[in-house]
Amino acid sequence: MALTVTTQPTAEPVSVDEAKQHLNLLNNDHDTYIASLIKTARRKCESYTRQACMPTTFEEVFFCWPKYYFELSRSPLVSVDVVSYIDSAGASQTLAATEYTYDAKSRPGRFIRGHEKTLPTLRVTGVASPVAVEYQAGHATADLCPEEIKHAIKLLVGQWFQVRESAAQVNFRETPHAVDDLLSSAMHGEYP
Repeated sequence: MALTVTTQPTAEPVSVDEAKQHLNLLNNDHDTYIASLIKTARRKCESYTRQACMPTTFEEVFFCWPKYYFELSRSPLVSVDVVSYIDSAGASQTLAATEYTYDAKSRPGRFIRGHEKTLPTLRVTGVASPVAVEYQAGHATADLCPEEIKHAIKLLVGQWFQVRESAAQVNFRETPHAVDDLLSSAMHGEYP
């Protein structure tokens, strides 16, 4: 399976002003750079926790139909929008929504094949991943994004803002222990 972001989030869970407050900056001289650091830190946190911080559209591809369900790589799942596949004749098709459901309450979210449904035969030769699931995942607003993730983003922005060289050149750890602890708690729902 492979995961692709098809629509990026339109907002970040931490604003430039919140990051500047964390950095104790009063001027606007570095706003563009700080916004870039926030985006990079968010992506790092999303990769670590397998959560989408803000609403994002993903496409995840699979080699076959699930026996029961697929666990989707990003949570919290909001919706499964389109399921497409390559049929046995090699044509691209869209699976009817009546043939599947999804479980947004589970972490990770799940694409579930319909009960007692026979799914179409897939083309498996010459096609790397004949099933594609397009879905929405992410916290609806920055306020709903876990505080642990937002604080980890601020810590990363702070470190990267102050240490602009590679970690090896200045003898710093690449990721502070606090960031690992915060993201681990957000991923597992408890503080380690």
